[in-house]
Amino acid sequence: MISCFSFRRIAFCALLINGFASAVHAQQKAEVVLAKSDVAGIEFVALGHLPKAPASATSQKDCDWMLAKPKTAGGQAVAAQGWGVTAEVPLGPYQAVSFAGQFEPSTSGSCQIDKGNVAIFSDRQLIALAYAGKGAKQTIGSIAVLQEGLRIWDGDLVAAPVADIHVLDGKSLEVVAIAAEDAVCQSAGKVPNVYGKPIDQARQSLISAGWAPLKNPKDLAADEAQYGQELELSKQGIIEVDACSGTGFNFCNFYYRKDAMELSVTTAGEEGLPRVVGYGAQCDQAHWHQPD
Repeated sequence: MISCFSFRRIAFCALLINGFASAVHAQQKAEVVLAKSDVAGIEFVALGHLPKAPASATSQKDCDWMLAKPKTAGGQAVAAQGWGVTAEVPLGPYQAVSFAGQFEPSTSGSCQIDKGNVAIFSDRQLIALAYAGKGAKQTIGSIAVLQEGLRIWDGDLVAAPVADIHVLDGKSLEVVAIAAEDAVCQSAGKVPNVYGKPIDQARQSLISAGWAPLKNPKDLAADEAQYGQELELSKQGIIEVDACSGTGFNFCNFYYRKDAMELSVTTAGEEGLPRVVGYGAQCDQAHWHQPD
């Protein structure tokens, strides 16, 4: 979960404009797979050929910790064209590969990612491509698997979700808005969409969905110098705050439980209440978080 700034608004469509558009349209006519986008700013087209990466793709060496070593035929084909592969995930009968053409390292092990795309492969054959349209505010940095479909994350230093991709009728592909809730642990639990919400609002949504806050057992007041932010959050009734980094993006972790499931929520930000940037579900009690 993480992400080129002088070119942030330049998306893959620049390649299309520079003489590649005719090839795209030809491929669209030839393809049987339907690829469409319902999300403004994200284009999704049927495509059968991937061009070489721009010269800026050599910057991937500056953010090598953000890259995935391609294991699939599609990922290897993308890398062979000079692009930096950021993730590979299954998508129904297909394989999805996220990749980008510009990287810029930053503080706290983060990286700004630009000229990003998501390629969909059927075996070794490229069939569709998602990219940020011309003038779009969004960027594409990486992808992550969902219980159903996948999620596109932007290329910012602290990544945020952009959209989801689903397979319809077992074949067609669609980019859709982020789901109102995600299924976790083989659908045993549901997690409401709390991305970008301040933690006080996010926790109320989680509590309403049946997730109980796990009180931090540490005596935060005993060492205010070490637990300053945690203590302040706890005083505001956010008893489930576990730990905050105190540096960099000031990440904080919070824990919730429901039945045999545990949910960890991560926030970032120093001003006001921190906002949610991610979460993870643990379905096995044997691997639940053990407070210090």
